[in-house]
Amino acid sequence: MQDCPIGAMLSVALSEAALAALLPNDIVIAAVNGPELCAVSGTAAEIASFQALLETKQITCKRLKTSHGFHSPLMAPAAAELAALVGQMALHPPQIDLLSNVTGTWLTASEATDPAYWARHLRQPVRFYDGVKALLQLPGTILLEVGPGRALKTLAQQAITRTEAAPAMVLNSLPHPQEDVGDRAVMLGSLGQLWLKGTTVQWSNVSAHGLRRRVPLPTYPFERQRYWVTLNPAGLAAPAAPAPQETKAADLADWFYLPAWERSFLPQLEPPTSDCWVVFAAAPIGTALSQRLAATGQRVVTVQPDSQFAQQGHTYTLNPQNPEDYRSLVQALATQDEQSIHWVYGWNLAETADRATEFYTEFYNVLHLAQALLASDHPTDSTLTVITSGADAVVGTDAVNPQQALLSGLCKVIPQEATHLRCRCLDVAVVAGKTLPAESLLDSLYSELAATARIVAYRGG
Repeated sequence: MQDCPIGAMLSVALSEAALAALLPNDIVIAAVNGPELCAVSGTAAEIASFQALLETKQITCKRLKTSHGFHSPLMAPAAAELAALVGQMALHPPQIDLLSNVTGTWLTASEATDPAYWARHLRQPVRFYDGVKALLQLPGTILLEVGPGRALKTLAQQAITRTEAAPAMVLNSLPHPQEDVGDRAVMLGSLGQLWLKGTTVQWSNVSAHGLRRRVPLPTYPFERQRYWVTLNPAGLAAPAAPAPQETKAADLADWFYLPAWERSFLPQLEPPTSDCWVVFAAAPIGTALSQRLAATGQRVVTVQPDSQFAQQGHTYTLNPQNPEDYRSLVQALATQDEQSIHWVYGWNLAETADRATEFYTEFYNVLHLAQALLASDHPTDSTLTVITSGADAVVGTDAVNPQQALLSGLCKVIPQEATHLRCRCLDVAVVAGKTLPAESLLDSLYSELAATARIVAYRGG
């Protein structure tokens, strides 16, 4: 084709019939792209002369950026070579329905196996508009342009507006060069539209090179709207629906409430068990709990703050300010095939936890731990128990520690975003220094590890 004589092409906003009436003998129609959009082809001089004629008639036309006069007699040498080349190949009837741009209708077995048919592609006009009309006769048509840009999509949409066929969805695979949007975004958007229309998608191919995680969505608010069809077999006129009852309290004083603590007793439970206990131990309570768990023969892993991540026996150290260390810890335990892990965080009970300069430190420690659990490649059913000291005002005279209160709020939010992570908060009275906790308090906290209440506070025994 590159060896053929140089030519030119022109896009003309006319129908095929109207354009044919104006054509000189040395110019041919090269493409029928729409109801009033065609392209003509010929030598450069002939195209320039025809363009001037159209402009005098105020007919919209535009020169196309092509090097040759494609789909015209100028392509005759290339067509002959193509026919000879295809004649050396084994041709077979199509295995799927295929539209021909030469005829504008469905390709036949005789055409597909005729070398002369393929050579006609270079000489005859591209009947794109006729092909789109044939597609629109099919029920539930979805048109997808495969390739860069959206030129064919635009042409197909113009064809749809001029036919009486049912509306069809038209999508493009890649954006137009002038669109400020990424290729992947357009691809996934079109894929989603295809899926919504019932197209079967091989999702394993879509996610073959990446990790996919299920994202739990928030539950639906109960708006108390009734959608029910009342049975009326006798055909009687349905009674008028009663007016909806006003649910808003009339008295403004009834619009507000205050949370209140309720006294309760700890039921008799079996000792807490788990495949693995990971205790962020700090004296006095964290250390005492880890010793109690180990004394009952359970597997206990302790975690201590340090400058870097390391392991020595059943003790890990990590840098509290480095989120990657938390991920390394979660990954290290996940590779040991632990089915269920109970995490107990007690670093905030250490003597240094009250320093003003570390006001937010413990909050971010628990946050980094929760994020590491959510990002794990091997998620397991886990329970996170955070032991706080003075996080809530329970009896009204408590000295509330704002730093600890942050942890209490965090424990309420985490399980709303991670359905497989149960989170609990056990609050005790302020522990001064490193005084060992009372044995009764330690017994209660040990039993609480097997309980289910999400928020528990101990005051005055």
